[in-house]
Amino acid sequence: MKIHELKSWAGEFYLIRNGEKRATLRVDDRSYKLGDILYLTEFNPQCPEYESPHSLRAQITHIQRCGEPPLDELPEGWVMLSVHLLPA
Repeated sequence: MKIHELKSWAGEFYLIRNGEKRATLRVDDRSYKLGDILYLTEFNPQCPEYESPHSLRAQITHIQRCGEPPLDELPEGWVMLSVHLLPA
């Protein structure tokens, strides 16, 4: 199990935190594996120097890579990660 420290745009961050979003589309550049942990920190692209105190942990429960059905139209080099929010 590996921990991936990532930024998450504010809108997506709050949807994941509130349980309304259970998947995230990411560049497939980190060798994601089932069971890995995403440590997400809120990021505001309009103010990149803003250091948010908001973060969360989510475990990867499913991985969908480019070219795999049913999302075979997923762009090359991208991955869809299903996540389960972990307690703080």
